[in-house]
Amino acid sequence: MAISGTTAVVGVDVGTDLAAADVFTKTGAVWKQVAELKPPLTPGMGSFGVSVAISGTTAIVGATEVGSGGRAYVFEA
Repeated sequence: MAISGTTAVVGVDVGTDLAAADVFTKTGAVWKQVAELKPPLTPGMGSFGVSVAISGTTAIVGATEVGSGGRAYVFEA
C-alpha cells in the first residue's frame, strides 16, 4: 500500500487475472474506492500489484513476469 495525501493505492496481487491495484480517497475518516487499475493484456503476466507507489496524481504498479525481472506500469489521473 502507498499513500499520498488523501489518496491511497493498494495492490491486490492474487496471482490470477483478477490482480489489480485499487485507488481510494479519504474524506473525513472514511476511505472510499474510486478506481481499479488493471494490468494490460500481456502474455506471461505474473503478479500485477505486487508493489505500488503514488505521488500526487501518478501511481506506479509493479508486476513480475515469467522469464523477466518484471515491469512497472505508470497510471496518471
